[in-house]
Amino acid sequence: PFEVKEHNQTLTFEVKNDQVKGNVQLVKVDEDGKTKLEGAVFILADEKGKKISEHKTDKNGLIKIDNIPFGKYQFIEKTSPAGYVLVKDPIPFSITENGKTIELVAKNTKIKGSIEITKVDIADGNNKLPGAEFTIYNEQGQEVVKGKTNEQGIAKFEKLPAGKYTYKETLAPQGYVSHEETFSFEIKTDGEIIKHTVKNKKIEGSLEITKVDVADGNNKLPGAGFTIYNEQGQEVVKGKTNEQGIAKFEKLPAGKYTYKETFAPEGCAKRFK
Repeated sequence: PFEVKEHNQTLTFEVKNDQVKGNVQLVKVDEDGKTKLEGAVFILADEKGKKISEHKTDKNGLIKIDNIPFGKYQFIEKTSPAGYVLVKDPIPFSITENGKTIELVAKNTKIKGSIEITKVDIADGNNKLPGAEFTIYNEQGQEVVKGKTNEQGIAKFEKLPAGKYTYKETLAPQGYVSHEETFSFEIKTDGEIIKHTVKNKKIEGSLEITKVDVADGNNKLPGAGFTIYNEQGQEVVKGKTNEQGIAKFEKLPAGKYTYKETFAPEGCAKRFK
């Protein structure tokens, strides 16, 4: 209240207004909305993007800033939590009511990548091998996933979260020696595809045929001709016994075979197997 007592009296008053100030709370969570994410760094900026301050989410995924003056603001993610994709879009908010706390939720998706393993013959890189099984393990040595190469010799493992992994061959392709080496790789960026090629050697064996006189087993017979056939009856290789009566056939791939004598030693009748 005020009172005028004199003619042409001027009264002067000072009126003070308290500035509107509010608070903001940002919670950083996984895409499931439940897991709180520590270590995300945000810049608090004005509506034009000018930096005001910098903040990091705590173990509860929380950033809380009090006494922010009236106005328009935005959070800009500077550093994402470890293993997560950086969010590029700013998060805007406004302070319009005194003492009010604005609550914001920011979600991050995990960095995920893939590994593509191609299995080939060590002697012929163009020969792709189906049926090889690979098992992926995490950094703690726990099995993550397993799978087999397809008809193109490729085993693809997708949506692997960021981190370090190893893998090894747990089942060799039919007719090939199992690869004992353990391989390593790391998923670092979202959407990356790591490509590895693993080579296998064919299982190979030998057949040694000794030709002897039926009446005297110590009498070794040179010059006997033998032919080896595969399971389909196709000729694989032929050869003759040497001076010690031995015919040796080496580097035969894994499989079933037959053989027969196709040329008898001098003075002997042919025998069949």
